[in-house]
Amino acid sequence: MGWFDNFLKKTGKLLDTIAGCGIVVTMLLTVFNILTRRLAGWSVLGISEYVSLISALAIGCSLANCAILDGYIRVQVFVQKYPIAVKKVINTVISIISFIFFIFVTWQLIAYGNRIRVSGEITSTAEIPFYPFIYIIAFGIFFLSLVNLLQSIKHIKETGKNG
Repeated sequence: MGWFDNFLKKTGKLLDTIAGCGIVVTMLLTVFNILTRRLAGWSVLGISEYVSLISALAIGCSLANCAILDGYIRVQVFVQKYPIAVKKVINTVISIISFIFFIFVTWQLIAYGNRIRVSGEITSTAEIPFYPFIYIIAFGIFFLSLVNLLQSIKHIKETGKNG
């Protein structure tokens, strides 16, 4: 299981680096657009589309690493009063449900990307095809589902040992 964990951590860091670069590019585009509008009186055509697409990529690519680092806020109010064994079972069930849910989301994103690719839909101003961005987001969500799978396996092993 160590190789799978290691693979997910390395891939998660790579995707997070891509997300970070996307945020920097978004910031640079925005600043460049503001400066050119103020100093030269013109604006980059389709800037909002570029920023929207890159921001969507940044979000999609950052999810898996956030889950690996356990960076999500969890609502523990409901399970706070339960014994440790019950908490472990609940965490296991939640991880399994999350894995199934995100696999379904990945599948639907790929299907949506295929429909958009076939229809030839593009952004209105910059005329950028949508489907590559949808596929990249699906890839990021898929890795999030793999992280949830690994967490499910860890919870099951932990529950079996101590439970």
